[in-house]
Amino acid sequence: MVCEIKTPLKHAGPEPRKARRRCFTVRCPKPIPTTVSVTCLNNYYSVNNLLFIYLSLEIIYLEWFPHAEDAVRDISWPDRDVITFEYWIHKAQFTVRLLETEWGRCHEKSLVHTDGYKRIARRCTLLFVYKNQENKPLYINSMVHISTSIQVTSMVLISELEQEKHLLRRRLDTEQGEYEARLVELQNDIKELTAKIDSKDNSVKQREEEKTGLIAELTAQNSRLTNQLKESSAVEAQLLAQLELLKDQCSIRKTSLQDHVQSLESLKAELALMSDKRADLERRLTTSLKDKDSLTQQLDEANDRISALERQLKEQEHLYQNTLKELERLQRSHDTLAERVGSDPVEITNTPRSLHAELESEPEEDENWLRTEAVQVFKQLRALALQLNTGHDDDSGLHSDLSLSSLDGDEGETLRRGALSAACADAVAAYAALEGSRVRDSIASHARRAMERERQIDEKNEIIAELSSKLSVAEVELRASADERDKLLNDATYSSLQHDEAVTKARQERDEAIERKKASEVALAKTRVELMQANSQLYEAVRQKIDLGQQLEQWQMDMQELIDEQMKHKLTSQEKRRKLPPPRAPTRTERLFGLFHR
Repeated sequence: MVCEIKTPLKHAGPEPRKARRRCFTVRCPKPIPTTVSVTCLNNYYSVNNLLFIYLSLEIIYLEWFPHAEDAVRDISWPDRDVITFEYWIHKAQFTVRLLETEWGRCHEKSLVHTDGYKRIARRCTLLFVYKNQENKPLYINSMVHISTSIQVTSMVLISELEQEKHLLRRRLDTEQGEYEARLVELQNDIKELTAKIDSKDNSVKQREEEKTGLIAELTAQNSRLTNQLKESSAVEAQLLAQLELLKDQCSIRKTSLQDHVQSLESLKAELALMSDKRADLERRLTTSLKDKDSLTQQLDEANDRISALERQLKEQEHLYQNTLKELERLQRSHDTLAERVGSDPVEITNTPRSLHAELESEPEEDENWLRTEAVQVFKQLRALALQLNTGHDDDSGLHSDLSLSSLDGDEGETLRRGALSAACADAVAAYAALEGSRVRDSIASHARRAMERERQIDEKNEIIAELSSKLSVAEVELRASADERDKLLNDATYSSLQHDEAVTKARQERDEAIERKKASEVALAKTRVELMQANSQLYEAVRQKIDLGQQLEQWQMDMQELIDEQMKHKLTSQEKRRKLPPPRAPTRTERLFGLFHR
């Protein structure tokens, strides 16, 4: 270690007690570390007043100074290779520069004070170095002692550093676990934020679509408003043209009093004509109202008659149902009796042969007479059924399949079983169908008459509506004529006034006339609307009546189909009974009982 004394530098400022500034250059035996500690040993004031600087665990002596309580100040690093600080004492000021050596470079950081170097400084032995060469052995001994102390201290520091390393490693593991947990939380947050961003994007897209729809709607509204504005401009132009026309007419009419008088006379004549027309229209309207009332009354009567006919139809239907029930009851009783008569065995009597012979030898005329009567009755019933069927001309399946071929031959032919009951059923069904057709025809005729009355009522209502519209127009024209007359009278009255006053009054009258015209147009429009509403209500009532008539006709058709189905069912059941195998040949007594039962 070499201490060199250089020439004093310039004074940087005022110095206390003739202070001197000396410059020392201290060469470092080892590379200067990253952290450099500069300490002023104020605690060792009693040890010959020495100042030490510790660089990388080495003690470097700088200078003796008498007052150790003074501190090192103005520490700086003027360039890459030199550390400079100033130490002021009462006698002199010293500047120490630490130069770069071949073992290392100075780190470009400011000087830092650390506790480790303080502890080393307190445990080391002071090195006494003087300017002469007589104290070198003392220097060497002190150097050895200091090196051993430094080694012990370094061991202690190494153990402490190992402990700190272990603690720092545990802290690192803890921090790493916290970091991983935090990373998982952040990943979850990222997923949630991604979902939120997606939802926000969807909402933004929806808002964009809504915005596009609103823009299109607003564009359509703007176009519609533009068209309305154009129409309003056209209407305004028309009104301005009408206003100019009215101004021209007003100026023409006020040219002379004679023209006013003539126009007044013509207006009076037109007013009288309009009054006559109005009276005529009122008279016709009164007549139309009376006709309407009478037609309404006739329509009510027709509705009453339709209701009565409907009730009559219901009664006829009820009667027809009762007849069918009675017919079914009689048919069942007839079938029961026929079965009983057919199933009873022939009694074998032990009477003498003479009585049986007498019964067998009854006159043949009685049997022929009974058969002849039965055939005549059967023919009459068939003729009646055919006459009824051809009378109402309805092919409803009521014609019987019975054939009269068996009746056209000799009287010896036998009458088939059930023929008389079938003929009776045909006659009853034909009569019921005839009555039903008559009722339907009457109902249809009444419905046609009701529809004709409704058509007449519609025509009358149209005439009334036309007359009402003409009357309203005539009233408007009459009011306009009266206003024109009053205006002409006022013009004739104020003809002697000044020209300006006449023009002002004419303008006022023109404005009033325009307002009255607008009011009359509004009233006329309201009247037309009310008339249209009344017509629509009347048409609705007529339509409802027509619908009711159609429903009634449909009901009649349904009833007819139901009756036809019932009669067809009855006839098919009778045909099935006819197709059964014929019973055994009855005796004369059984034939007589069977004929009476039929």
